Amino acid sequence: MASSLRASPQGLKTVDQARIGKGWDRQSAAWADAAKASVATLKRFWQKKYIQAQFFIDICAVVGVHWQEIVDSFVNEDWDEAPDVPVFYGRMEELATLQQWIVQDHCRVVAVLGMGGIGKTTLAVRCVEQIKGEFEYVIWRSLTRSRSASTFRHPPSASDLLASLLFFFHQKQDNQATLSQLVDYLRQHRCLVVLDDLDAILDSAGEGYEGYGELIRRLGEERDLPSCLILTSQQKAKEIVLLEGHKLPVRSFLLKGLGEAAHEILNEVELT
Repeated sequence: MASSLRASPQGLKTVDQARIGKGWDRQSAAWADAAKASVATLKRFWQKKYIQAQFFIDICAVVGVHWQEIVDSFVNEDWDEAPDVPVFYGRMEELATLQQWIVQDHCRVVAVLGMGGIGKTTLAVRCVEQIKGEFEYVIWRSLTRSRSASTFRHPPSASDLLASLLFFFHQKQDNQATLSQLVDYLRQHRCLVVLDDLDAILDSAGEGYEGYGELIRRLGEERDLPSCLILTSQQKAKEIVLLEGHKLPVRSFLLKGLGEAAHEILNEVELT
């Protein structure tokens, strides 16, 4: 099973009939509570957006519908725990630069760098949303604490990450997943892979980083690779330092403050 799922159009009709029987509206707080999800997640469900698999299953279960009957069987996007970005201020130059690097310049690895809380993940989400039509597959993996729960989630090992990515592509478990298998698939198909918060690995005192470093190096050096790996991080991985260049297919972008756009955000949340 993919780590995130979305409903098919026909599936939503089935769920709609079931929720009417419960007396709930489409964004009912009672429904969200019963599924241990948020109303925002329920809204994404009805918008046919990808949500975490367990939320998807529970949203269906509490209205008496089996999730496998309503899931969209053609899955070419897996957003894992990427945040929803309904409003986006500023960063138009940065967004245009990233799109240029990935779509026109065919960069193989792009690192979005900057201090914590400056908006790296938000920028990456908006960028992927706008260019995903250029790719056959889009896979997002959050390497840090779960945004949906207060409990700590350890970042996946490199082997677990490989198994997760290959499972998404093949829809079958492979306990012998290798980096070469993944590279072969990324060479045969145009895929956009995002690893959000690489610091979760870099900050682990080197433990478990070797496999991630090898992934970055292999993709950065692979000739004629149609796919792209996006990384977000406060620190620059050593593989990026060794491979990057202004005219090379491995590049890094240092994100700075929002400037005037910060006032728009504050106005939006009525803090000014």
